[in-house]
Amino acid sequence: MPQISPLGRMDPKVLGASLRAARVASGLTQADVATKLGMARTTVVAIESGKRVVRAEDIMRFAELYRRPVPELVGRTRVTANFTAQFRARELHSPPAQVDGSMAVYELQTLAEGYADLEAQLGAIEKRQFPSEYSIQGVSLRDAAEEVAVGERNRMSLGDGPAGNLRDRLEADNGLRVFQFEMPSKLAGLFVFSNDLGPCVAINVNHPEERRRWTLVHEYGHFLMHRYQADITILENKRLKAHREQIADAFAEHFLMPAAGLNRRFTAIKRSASSGVIVADLVRLAHLYGVSFQAMVIRLETLQRIPSGTWNRLKSSGFKVREAQEILGMSRKNEIERRFPSRYVSLAVQAYNQALVSEEQLTRLLRTDRITTRLIVERHWRAVCGEDDGEFLSLHLDPAIEMKGAK
Repeated sequence: MPQISPLGRMDPKVLGASLRAARVASGLTQADVATKLGMARTTVVAIESGKRVVRAEDIMRFAELYRRPVPELVGRTRVTANFTAQFRARELHSPPAQVDGSMAVYELQTLAEGYADLEAQLGAIEKRQFPSEYSIQGVSLRDAAEEVAVGERNRMSLGDGPAGNLRDRLEADNGLRVFQFEMPSKLAGLFVFSNDLGPCVAINVNHPEERRRWTLVHEYGHFLMHRYQADITILENKRLKAHREQIADAFAEHFLMPAAGLNRRFTAIKRSASSGVIVADLVRLAHLYGVSFQAMVIRLETLQRIPSGTWNRLKSSGFKVREAQEILGMSRKNEIERRFPSRYVSLAVQAYNQALVSEEQLTRLLRTDRITTRLIVERHWRAVCGEDDGEFLSLHLDPAIEMKGAK
């Protein structure tokens, strides 16, 4: 049996915590593991508490049982307070939507820890001054959401227009660690705050761009209003959503589509349109604000700028949003999704160039294959050297249909 090189160098307590986190993410109890691996339960307990030396062959067995790569289990230099423990059991295994978020929580924790390790290795730890947590006690849901959204926009000097490149802004200025990766289709995102790692957010990379943007702001709302309550966002009927989820959604609505600016733009469109407001105008507005067509139409209904029930009528008519966007020259680009913070990727490549991590470790950090890893390293080298030149329905109607009753 070949030796696993990092094993002898790893702190037994860190290794034990790493094995425990992988076990919990797999949905297994210590008794389950003992039975499946033919160990005494007390042995599993001792290993996870760092009180027993783990043999290389046992690591291999743990990795196979937990379906995790061996280097991931033995390569961690830190294990923070278990993210999984911060989520209520009913949230990780949600009966209404039949969603298991355990593995997504585990992936977010390992990515965030890897990010912190890169910062430490490169001496690039940034001291963040996080925005204060807002108090919303005794305030109605919608009033609280609007108050926090307006306050944040003012603090970030965003005015009342479209928010622009929000992800980079939240990462650079507000210290969020934002990762995008595959999750169960009903799972939109995760948020957890750690004193060691700061605010950490995961977004389902398979969702449409507009949904991902909404999820990001939704999770940011939790950071601002419910900082020490971990959140898992599941796509479900609004009427089934808990109060905490409703207020985060309302915050996203007010933050992404502030009433004053949206009203002003809508009025300008109405005044300049001789034939009145048409559906294409709403498609353009949604594109400008980076939200779904559905979210924009419902927001304008709420602001009483278009007739109540417009969304339902368009949906019943079979209006196809993507087709309308293509007609209007708004087709989505086939670009590689930014799964990791740009700073995370830069630090990872920098660590590789300084021989602090191997190519294998870099490949694991970037969750890719070795060929892609080499291409990423080459692209970053050229850049440095200056040589590199949210459940949405598809709807089908003519986008020029007039929006009768628009105010």
